[in-house]
Amino acid sequence: MGYPVVAVAQLGRAPIYLSIRGPLDLGRECEGLLLEDPQVSRRHLRLDHVEGRVVVTDLGSSNGTLLDDQPLTTPVPLSVTTVVTLGSTTITLVDDEADAGVDGDDVSVATTPAPPVDPRRSASRAH
Repeated sequence: MGYPVVAVAQLGRAPIYLSIRGPLDLGRECEGLLLEDPQVSRRHLRLDHVEGRVVVTDLGSSNGTLLDDQPLTTPVPLSVTTVVTLGSTTITLVDDEADAGVDGDDVSVATTPAPPVDPRRSASRAH
């Protein structure tokens, strides 16, 4: 079984299909997927791969995140019928790549890189 795939749809753009393999932050200014949506916070939400499922977590965004038109207040695993809305952007879980009408070449692997390690801090811990 492969990793779960989500479709991220921004207003006026073709959807982006992402294979969620670890934590991925979404926002206007973050280390993950950058969204061009003025209603989205800099670090708005996180998608994560937990036990074969995609879990969505709001990261304290200003305008909030909706899960099926209800405010998202705790981390929630997505189902194929769930619609996540942040600003004008929507995220849906795709059952599999065939259902999305895409093949493996159209799906991007998505994880947020780990924060860089400051070598001075690592060296000071070694003493």
